[in-house]
Amino acid sequence: TDFVKMVNPDLNSLEALKEEVQNKIHENFANRSQQSFERDMTDAMIIKVNPVVPSSMVDNYLTNLLEDVKKQNNGENLDEDKVRETYRPAAERNLKWHLVRKKLIEDKALKVERKDIDGEIESLVKRTPESAKEIRKFYRKPSNRDRLENDLVEKKILEYLEQFANV
Repeated sequence: TDFVKMVNPDLNSLEALKEEVQNKIHENFANRSQQSFERDMTDAMIIKVNPVVPSSMVDNYLTNLLEDVKKQNNGENLDEDKVRETYRPAAERNLKWHLVRKKLIEDKALKVERKDIDGEIESLVKRTPESAKEIRKFYRKPSNRDRLENDLVEKKILEYLEQFANV
């Protein structure tokens, strides 16, 4: 039990530790399965709708991405053409999804209310009450609230699309 207490002070036996590890494995598998399903669903929508992404949009996306890569590389030399070539397929896919997503939001009037955002923040606080102060402070910053709002809209879009999925 010393080992168990070292790994997780809240557990009292090796059996409890095994159960906790098993639960985490199942949870991770379920999350990965859901992410894979959502990716397949969005890819299917992209194929079905096949939006045209202007090359200027792709170039702009790649330029912004290149700037991020340069910052992460701390000014070290890099082959810009290689970076653009490597990320072009992902850029095109992300922009196509952006266009499909934007159209779904407009057509289906998908939006998130302030109370939804506040509710999600409270849900995060309940999951980790010891970090309540930091969580609330983090989401007072408008850019973080915007990101959360964006995530919640994405969730609504995926829930909407899930109705039509053949699993």
